[in-house]
Amino acid sequence: MFSGKNIKHTFVLALGGDNLTNDIAIGLRCPHPEAEKIKKKFGSCIARSIHADETIEVPGVSGREARKLPRRSWARSWSLGWRRSSPWSTARSTAPR
Repeated sequence: MFSGKNIKHTFVLALGGDNLTNDIAIGLRCPHPEAEKIKKKFGSCIARSIHADETIEVPGVSGREARKLPRRSWARSWSLGWRRSSPWSTARSTAPR
């Protein structure tokens, strides 16, 4: 908020962060706390700033081994809109059934 040309008050309106974390947890089949860590550490919407060989390591759960996924595919998906593109195709194809 401004008063004349001066900033009078600022605030952050946090919307969607928990939804995104939940989507990551579901898509990667990992616990919510791990999904939050992955979001904070690897989240980016600028795919061209990420090297093609960068990966995201998803910790294994319930005896499953950890998996590595391409980080650039995540950035592309986030820049296009979370659910319009699927970064999970790799995760789903490597996830145990």
